[in-house]
Amino acid sequence: TGLWGFFAIMFSLYVSRKVGRKFLFMIGCGMLAVILGLISLSMAMENSRAALVMAVLLYVVYDITIGAVHWFYYAEVSTDRQLGFIASAHYFGGAINSLLAEYLMGWLKL
Repeated sequence: TGLWGFFAIMFSLYVSRKVGRKFLFMIGCGMLAVILGLISLSMAMENSRAALVMAVLLYVVYDITIGAVHWFYYAEVSTDRQLGFIASAHYFGGAINSLLAEYLMGWLKL
């Protein structure tokens, strides 16, 4: 993430002020669904280059839409203690995902 993540958050803050957080969140969800569908289609067609391009696009779209906006919603609707639990669960899920990704890819023969 690093520098890209910083610029993506700044961009999403600017866009959310212009079009609204709810609209940005809903557009992001729709775009991610389409991109995930395209990834599965390219995997089914055994086109690894298209799958790679879609995976990078998924990362970019997530960062500039949902990646920053969902934290605004968490902070608005939860107490400090609940937000700590949500953040812990979020990062724990990321750690589990990074540990299991290689084994899942091997299991799927990718």
